[in-house]
Amino acid sequence: MPPRVAVAGVTNGLGHAIASAFLDTPDLKIILLSHFTSRGAVVKPVDYSSTLNLTSPLDGAETVISAMISSEPTINLISASKAARTRHFVPSEFALYAATNAQLALYEPK
Repeated sequence: MPPRVAVAGVTNGLGHAIASAFLDTPDLKIILLSHFTSRGAVVKPVDYSSTLNLTSPLDGAETVISAMISSEPTINLISASKAARTRHFVPSEFALYAATNAQLALYEPK
């Protein structure tokens, strides 16, 4: 059985890029906590404001990758990942809010 990976925050930016790359990898079963159904991912609508509501959609996921930028939903996702007994959690250290990207010299056109 292929490893199951859940990805949160996939509607744009880094999360979208991660989801797109994983959807091109047939050796993974992808669970997207958002809106991608057309490319074969399992989509599970979630309420990030509640750890209880997040736990069930993560059942069976071995890894959770977060590309979210908000702290409270991320904390709830961490708690739900623990409750669902996922083996790995990848935090959103590199997910930046798109509006701030233009303000950072790193993201200026070269």
